[in-house]
Amino acid sequence: MTPVAIIPWAPHPQAAPITERTDDVMCAAANGTRTLSGGWQLEYEGVEPGAYYRFAVDVAYRDLDAWRDALQCKILWYAIAPEEKDTRGPWDYLCPVARL
Repeated sequence: MTPVAIIPWAPHPQAAPITERTDDVMCAAANGTRTLSGGWQLEYEGVEPGAYYRFAVDVAYRDLDAWRDALQCKILWYAIAPEEKDTRGPWDYLCPVARL
């Protein structure tokens, strides 16, 4: 599947990361505050109920003491606005697997 939209997402402007995108590479960086929440939202069309999907994300990181606590990927099974704060609907974490 190819995403139909790729947009930055953050629950609050002051917590938003600095985002930059070049083709298929999406970066999120600290914004100079102590609190940071947000990243990228990819939207897909044609998702079929009951179908199986496999998602994989290649990640590079630096300057993180606890990367498993800092880097998270969630799949939301519904659309949200880029500034939406409430993501309490049905979602699934993608569990990170380190490839050394």
